[in-house]
Amino acid sequence: MSIKHLYEDERPSLLLDFANSKTLDPRITFTRNSTATYVDELGVIKTAASGEARFDHDPATGESLGLLIEEERENFNNQSVDFSVYSEHPTAGLTVRTANAGIAPDGTNTAFKIYPSGSQPGVYDRCWIFRNFGNLNLASGTNSVFAKADGKRYLHVFTVYGGYGAQFDLQDGVVTSTHDSSITATIEDYGNGWYRCSATDSETSTFNQCGLYVSDSATGADIVPSGSGGTDGILIWGYQTEKGSFPTSYIPTSGSTVQRLADEASITGTNFSSWYNPSGGTIVTSFYPFNEGKAYTLHNGSANQRIILDTTDAGTGFGITGVGNYAVSNPGDTTVQIGVVDPNINVTIKNAFRVEADNHGAANNGSLATAAPTAPMPLATTLQIFTASDGTSNPMSGYLHRFAYYPAFLSDTTLEELTK
Repeated sequence: MSIKHLYEDERPSLLLDFANSKTLDPRITFTRNSTATYVDELGVIKTAASGEARFDHDPATGESLGLLIEEERENFNNQSVDFSVYSEHPTAGLTVRTANAGIAPDGTNTAFKIYPSGSQPGVYDRCWIFRNFGNLNLASGTNSVFAKADGKRYLHVFTVYGGYGAQFDLQDGVVTSTHDSSITATIEDYGNGWYRCSATDSETSTFNQCGLYVSDSATGADIVPSGSGGTDGILIWGYQTEKGSFPTSYIPTSGSTVQRLADEASITGTNFSSWYNPSGGTIVTSFYPFNEGKAYTLHNGSANQRIILDTTDAGTGFGITGVGNYAVSNPGDTTVQIGVVDPNINVTIKNAFRVEADNHGAANNGSLATAAPTAPMPLATTLQIFTASDGTSNPMSGYLHRFAYYPAFLSDTTLEELTK
């Protein structure tokens, strides 16, 4: 195939339109050696079998989000639904826990309701539930739960560090406060009044306890002790504590911790060579990353012959000093890079990368990259999605909406247009 310069005459030789097709191209080798959850078009949490690709949806709107790819994670809470097994705070008021009190995000009547008993006048009547993990050491950890207002609207989620956390308003669907600079918090609308509330602690520390409590005001004040009883509280479900700087898909547990293994997607052999032009081409992608990492890698098994889109601050083995970088490593071990606008995380990224011997170019979200340096074309026989050629370096988790490969040299103007 020859490199053409007219975009209008070109069509992609590979088009993976996951957000629209919601199917896995037969040329892709996909593995995940465990079950995993996803959200269907009705906003209900479902379980995919081992090895089954997940096509996720926005739980509140039903919008198709494309192919979900995630790194390996483990839920250290051994009961994600049965809250009767968790401890109460020894100095707080008693907490009433009622099973099967509401329809959970998976469509089952398994939500628990928690509310203060009001049976101890003079003692703070806030609901405390927590678990002590002993001496499990994590560099960072995320604690999350699905919650719905049922008379009370404020929920506090302790992080895995054991003392800090964040508070959430389940009526307005916002984070009202975090209690330390090391805490980041998110709240995601799951429809029908349900929210997933997540708090992450970046402290390096002993992983000792995490927990939940219901508060009576946006300032985090305790419920006024009255001893009068009442059943105003919060519905909770899907409790998850995991190692990592962001929450991942729900991992159900029932009696023991559960590990969800990594999703892996690649194209190799004749399934790769049937669409790839070794003389050069243009890669156009749209994805939503949960973290910084490698969006894709084209390689031949060698560490010095790769084409990579790497959104980390420093690409492994490439000496990349910017963010949102494209790198080409060629047979002479010469690396070129093209810095573009920081793609950040938790936003949709549209980008295009033109790779041809001594004539590279890129655009990101409609902005053209700086002038491209020159380098020969590397050899490539494999495409790996959201990971590096070694399968482990800086993996990315997130949604891949679209991956298209044009066996042609597309102009700078076209790169800009394709990424708007």
